[in-house]
Amino acid sequence: PGVLRVFHSPNLRSLDVVCWDDQPTRWMVTGILEWAFRSFAQLRTLSVVAPRARFEDAASEMPSFRSIFYPLLNSSKGFSSLRELIIRVPRAVVICKGGDAELELLARYLPNLRTLSLLLGWPDGDRVTSQTLLAFARHCPELHTLHLRGVLFEDVSEREVRALASTPRHGLKHQFLCSSRLEGRSTTKHCAAFLQRLYPR
Repeated sequence: PGVLRVFHSPNLRSLDVVCWDDQPTRWMVTGILEWAFRSFAQLRTLSVVAPRARFEDAASEMPSFRSIFYPLLNSSKGFSSLRELIIRVPRAVVICKGGDAELELLARYLPNLRTLSLLLGWPDGDRVTSQTLLAFARHCPELHTLHLRGVLFEDVSEREVRALASTPRHGLKHQFLCSSRLEGRSTTKHCAAFLQRLYPR
C-alpha cells in the first residue's frame, strides 16, 4: 500500500493488484482496498488477489466490512459504474467482520455489477447464508459471474423454495460456491431447487 499511494490517476477505470509478498498480512490487503476505494471513484474493474496472505488470530483488531467498503455503500461517493469486484485470499484468512447484512448493502449499492468474486474467510459469528444469494438475485440483474465462499444453507426446505418468487430477469452464467454448508432442514435437493428458482434458465 505504501508504494501504491504515490500513484494518482483519478480517472482510472481498471485496477488489478496481485500481492506476491511472502505471507502478506490482513492489513496489507485491507489497506489496498481502502486506498483503491478512496482514490478511484470511476473504477469499472477492481481485482485484489493475495494468494499467500497469512492467517491472523486477532479478531478484536479486525476492521468491519462497512469501514473498508464505506465508499461503495455511500451513493455520494460514486462507484455506480463498478462492474467487476474480485477479492481473493486463502480460505483461512479473514480480512474483516461482516455477513448477510453487509453483503445485501453491497448488492443494493452496486446494481450494475456483472462479476463478483469474494473468496474470503468469514469470522465466527458472522454468517453468509442463502439470504446473500437472494440479495444479489434481487438487486443485481446484470450479474453473470458470482463466486462466494462459505455460504450456509440453513433450513432451506420445500416450503421455502415454493414461497420464493423466481427472479424475472438475470444474466447469471457462472456460479461458484465453495466450502458451502447445509444445516437444519436443508437438503441438497432443496438447495439445488432454491438456486434454480433464484436464477431460472
